Amino acid sequence: MKNNYYKAAAILIALAGIDYTCFFCNAQTSTNLSPPSGFATRSDYINSFTNEDDALGAYRKGLIDRGEAMLAHFRITNLKSQDFYGKVIDQYGMPVTNADVTGNLVLENGWDTPEKFSQYKTYTDEVGLFQFTGLHGAKLGVVPNKLGYELGGHGEEYVKSVAETSSPTDRVTFIMWKLRGPEPMVHVQCDSRVPYNGASVSFDLASGKKSADGDLRITLSRYPLNIRRGRDKYDWNVKIEAVKGGLILQNDRYPNWAPEKGYQSSFEFSMSSNHVPWSGELDKEFYFYKANKQYGRLSVGLSTDSSRPDTGITIQTWLNPSGSQNLEFDPRMQIR
Repeated sequence: MKNNYYKAAAILIALAGIDYTCFFCNAQTSTNLSPPSGFATRSDYINSFTNEDDALGAYRKGLIDRGEAMLAHFRITNLKSQDFYGKVIDQYGMPVTNADVTGNLVLENGWDTPEKFSQYKTYTDEVGLFQFTGLHGAKLGVVPNKLGYELGGHGEEYVKSVAETSSPTDRVTFIMWKLRGPEPMVHVQCDSRVPYNGASVSFDLASGKKSADGDLRITLSRYPLNIRRGRDKYDWNVKIEAVKGGLILQNDRYPNWAPEKGYQSSFEFSMSSNHVPWSGELDKEFYFYKANKQYGRLSVGLSTDSSRPDTGITIQTWLNPSGSQNLEFDPRMQIR
C-alpha cells in the first residue's frame, strides 16, 4: 500500500517522460515529403506511432522532420493511460467516506502552447475507495476534499510524484486530518537578533519577546567570528533550550496535536566547515510544553553568515493556554 501525501492544488502523476534533446541527436536533415507506402497522408503516418522509440527512429532516418517528431511526441504523451486507484483515510486510519475527489487531466499541446485541462469528479465509497479509469493524458492531478477534514496542514501543499501505476489491490493512500475544532490560541512572531560568540539570549514563548527569565534560550557559536559573507565556510553550533519545559522535533504533515510525552530539555545543531553539503541556515520546527503544562508549536529560523556581530532570528509560536494538546489554529480565534 502506498502511503503518500499530495499537493492540494495538483498531484502530478507522470508515468514516463522523454528527453526532448534526444530528437536532435544523430539526426539526418533530409525529409521525405511523401507519406510512406500504405499511408494516405503524412498525418496518418505520424499518427501511427504508438511509442517514443518508433517516432525517434523515424526522425533519425529522415522520414519525419523536427516539427513532426514533436507532434508525434505530444500525441504519444497524451495517449498515456492515467487510470488511478486511491483510498482516503483519516489520522486514525478510518475511511473518509463520501469525500469529493477532483481529477485534473492535463494534455500537452506543444512547446509554446498552454496545456489543456479537463476536470473529472468522483466520490469515495463506504470504505474510502475511489478511482478514475479510462482517462488518457500527459498527467493527472488528484485532490480529495471534505468538509471537516484538512489536506496538507495549515494551508501548505504536499506533492509526491508517482512513477509506478496504482491498481485496485495497490492503491495510493491519502491521509486527511479529521478536525476536532480550533481552540483560542496565542500566535506571535518575533524578529530579533542573537550574537555569535556563545552568549545565550532568552525569549518568552507566550509573547515572543526577549526576556531575561524567558522560557526559550538560544545560544549561537561560530568559528571564526569574522567571515567574508557568502564566501567563507565555517563551523557553527546552535543550542535551543526549553527552560523548565520541553521540546520535540516536529516533522508532522499535520501538527495539530501536541504529544503528551517524549519531550527533552534541549536540542543542538552543528555544521562543520568541511561538511558536504554545507549550509549556514537553520530552520527547525518543534512541539513544546511549558512548565505550567501548556502546549504549543515553535518555529526557529536563522542564518549564521552575517558580517555583523549578531544575526537575525525569526521565532514563531502557537500556544494553547488552556492546557489542551489541541493545536488546530484559526486566526479568527487568535488571542491578542
